[in-house]
Amino acid sequence: EGRVHLEFSDLALVKAKLAAFRDVQVLEEHFGATGADLVVRIAEGEVTSVLRLVSDLTSGRSVVRVE
Repeated sequence: EGRVHLEFSDLALVKAKLAAFRDVQVLEEHFGATGADLVVRIAEGEVTSVLRLVSDLTSGRSVVRVE
């Protein structure tokens, strides 16, 4: 699993791109004043791609923490 905080301005794009991965699933979304915290299931073979994608799409503002 991974966790990531996304600003509202990045949320729709990142979720759409994550949905394109067959082995990635958003398990939880929690909304706050500054954005959303996502809990994401990531297949082992997709971790590097997902980390890079989120960082690139958010210009480094968001980073996936893998647990």
